[in-house]
Amino acid sequence: MKKILISVIIFSVLFNLSSCVLIKLFFNFTYAPDGKEDLYTAAVYNVFGASGYASNGEAAFSPEITVVETDSFGRTLFYYSECNLYYECEPSAFLITQKRADGKVYYYQDDCVLPFIIPQSALDEVTSSERTSDKGFESLSSIVIRNYLPSEDIEILKERNDWNKETDLSKCTASNTVRRKNDNKNSGRNDQFDDYVEKYVTENGAIDGSVWGKYSYTYSTVCNKDDNGLELYCTYATLKKAGESETGEYAGHYYALIYNSKNEKTQLIEITDKISCYDALSEFKAQLGWKKPEKCDF
Repeated sequence: MKKILISVIIFSVLFNLSSCVLIKLFFNFTYAPDGKEDLYTAAVYNVFGASGYASNGEAAFSPEITVVETDSFGRTLFYYSECNLYYECEPSAFLITQKRADGKVYYYQDDCVLPFIIPQSALDEVTSSERTSDKGFESLSSIVIRNYLPSEDIEILKERNDWNKETDLSKCTASNTVRRKNDNKNSGRNDQFDDYVEKYVTENGAIDGSVWGKYSYTYSTVCNKDDNGLELYCTYATLKKAGESETGEYAGHYYALIYNSKNEKTQLIEITDKISCYDALSEFKAQLGWKKPEKCDF
């Protein structure tokens, strides 16, 4: 009887341990790296299309966040990347936060981001063994910062963010720090956005001539919001290539979608890529009366 009881206890302990490991593997990838919650929050609320996690093609991990430099007034220049080491480079950028205090991170909305295209030569330097683990992201980050730092553009980014000057809180947006990106707010709106994109594409088509088809769908992730009830979303749509059968080839398209929570109206523009879109996003926001918020939380 004692042997049976001991066996049951050992099994229970092993089961609980394995459960913890599985939970960590399947759920922890959506969380910010420890101690970098403020930088993570600033990135997922400012990098267009950021999902809040990275993938190597086989598993998902926390995004890579590497501090590049700090100034004497509490600002942090850092590198953020969700790069997929196998297929394509998802959002990568250099960002500057103004400060963190009382569980909040402060930044200049729309001015704190320098989007970055990771060169193929940098990806090629990541070894095959590193690609099969989360070490690949750390290695790629080191390669980028060591060999591919866009120094001139970073100086412009610093100037926009008042580097080495007193912090101007009147320019700042503050967000409560989070350990994972919260997309719950738009979960109930995906069907609504799906209908809107379908209507838009049916009436206007896409830049490459793609059309809405039987298997087309959309997925939206929230980006940020303003003080007038406007919310910016990055919407990804799969559209049927013109001339193809319903089961033929489909292509991916990105849209910047602004939802007005006060009158529930939606407007969008098509985005050719998530790197060179920031000027178009600023113009789109200005056209709709975007007002920089003092706080931005979801």
